Amino acid sequence: MDHDGRPPTDKERHSLELTNWREKQQAENLRAALNALPPWSKLLVWCGNGHLEKAPSGDWLPMGYWFARIGGTAPFTIDQTITIRFDPEHPRRLESLAMRYQDLLRLHGRTAGFLREEGPAELRTLSSDAFILSLDNDLE
Repeated sequence: MDHDGRPPTDKERHSLELTNWREKQQAENLRAALNALPPWSKLLVWCGNGHLEKAPSGDWLPMGYWFARIGGTAPFTIDQTITIRFDPEHPRRLESLAMRYQDLLRLHGRTAGFLREEGPAELRTLSSDAFILSLDNDLE
């Protein structure tokens, strides 16, 4: 996005257009970093809040979506935020998922991961390849 050399305003900084542009720039930077490595190399990208989702969410086009379209290898993504309680005043749609599986999670030290096709049906329509559920959900 061109701002004629000026920093974006607060409204522009939080606009969907700027967010999508930033997500695409991040994906291009990751692709360039991966391409600069030897062909057998792997790249671990650790981020949160759905930035590695491989499908759009409404009009939001996350970095993972762009990364897959820029070319090369599709990312293998693990969503570790699906059950995190970011704001106690506004619970997330799937926050209670960990509570439904609390007995199983306790057997695994309160946190467990699984592949999308092996996990709860509620998550099979999401675009991550794997998920981590935890009973320790509060964001500190």
